[in-house]
Amino acid sequence: MTNKFNSMTEINAKKESWRIMVRVVHLWMISNVSTTKQTFSSKIPLSMETVLVDSKTLIYKFDKTLQEGKVYSIQFFGVVDNGGIYRIILHKYKIMFQYSTKVALVDNASVPDSVYDFIPIRDIVCGGYDTDYLVDVMGILTSVGTERENERNAMRTKMNVIEIKDDGFNRECTLFGPFVDELNAFLAFGVVENVVVIVHLAKVKCFQGI
Repeated sequence: MTNKFNSMTEINAKKESWRIMVRVVHLWMISNVSTTKQTFSSKIPLSMETVLVDSKTLIYKFDKTLQEGKVYSIQFFGVVDNGGIYRIILHKYKIMFQYSTKVALVDNASVPDSVYDFIPIRDIVCGGYDTDYLVDVMGILTSVGTERENERNAMRTKMNVIEIKDDGFNRECTLFGPFVDELNAFLAFGVVENVVVIVHLAKVKCFQGI
């Protein structure tokens, strides 16, 4: 039996016998926010999303298996087109876990743990970036707004707006929920000069005119 792993760049929908070794660099649950009634079914996430890097899922089967930062061997999964308006990477395809998917923890430090793909703020401001894809940006913190609450479907969440600058171009970034808490914890240290901010996997869009 061969131990060969496929590269993520090879993945396509023409066959099913892929075998990859990847690191889970990010993992999060997608909740159903279309209803305000808290029922048993509404408490179950709609999906579990992951960002994988090499050298969607059946939640009840894999939510206790996958951990951020760990490296796994994955095989027997589906491959579908990477569509929608919240695409994380530029890869043409994404993988879909199935009941037959096999996941095994691998002790391999050669798989990198950084997946930043920074886009100049200039490209966003000037309209040179495809906003269907999530974006990584980096810049100097130039201002912090006033914390307030955003209400959606009768649910309230904290929000705040910061501004970052890079190469003469500024961009406002709206933070929600726990990211506001992280911002407040940082500001409590009192160091706000020459602060470099990295925004990872952000959606480029207008929010209430911001």
